[in-house]
Amino acid sequence: MAITSTVTSTVFNLYLAIVCAFSLLSCIIIAGSGISTAIDLAYPAPVSEYVDEYGGPRYSDMDKASPLTEEQKAARAKDMADMRTYRNIKEMLSTFGYFFLAGLVFAVHWRIFRKRVVLSEMTQGKSK
Repeated sequence: MAITSTVTSTVFNLYLAIVCAFSLLSCIIIAGSGISTAIDLAYPAPVSEYVDEYGGPRYSDMDKASPLTEEQKAARAKDMADMRTYRNIKEMLSTFGYFFLAGLVFAVHWRIFRKRVVLSEMTQGKSK
């Protein structure tokens, strides 16, 4: 009976250690993604100077379509910049959520792991 308990305890400790390692690795990767997104928000890439003169891929109507005016090109460039900012903010919020969840999984499993290690050290100290 004692051998089964020891094997179960060892397997459970191994599970806890693996989950802690993976969740900590996830936190590191997610933090890197968050830093990248924060940099994109703080220092956005300039909007390309090229804006389609005809407003989109209407290849059959190219002859009939009139080119965009400078105001329309500026408005389209502003819309592109706004969309990029929106995507970056959305990505930043999802990054915080993923980081929170991975950190929570790590904290819970690490706490259980540490309790089990301390408890096993205490029981081994009493048996000696």
